[in-house]
Amino acid sequence: MSDDYGYAAALHRLDDDLVLRGLSQNTRASFLTHVRLFFAFCQWPVDQLTTEDIRRFLTFLIAERRVAPATANV
Repeated sequence: MSDDYGYAAALHRLDDDLVLRGLSQNTRASFLTHVRLFFAFCQWPVDQLTTEDIRRFLTFLIAERRVAPATANV
């Protein structure tokens, strides 16, 4: 993933927010892993991502990667 897309900054900010919420290291790692997968799926700048991109990603996870809905909800 290219830093040009703003992914590194977004991941750092997300991790900071998760720390502030008091989430465990394992939970934070799981969230960050899924966000990285989302960024790899989209491959365009963070500021251009939409709720439709999230919907397409969740559909991809459930239909093509065959993850359980509970896993997709992470």
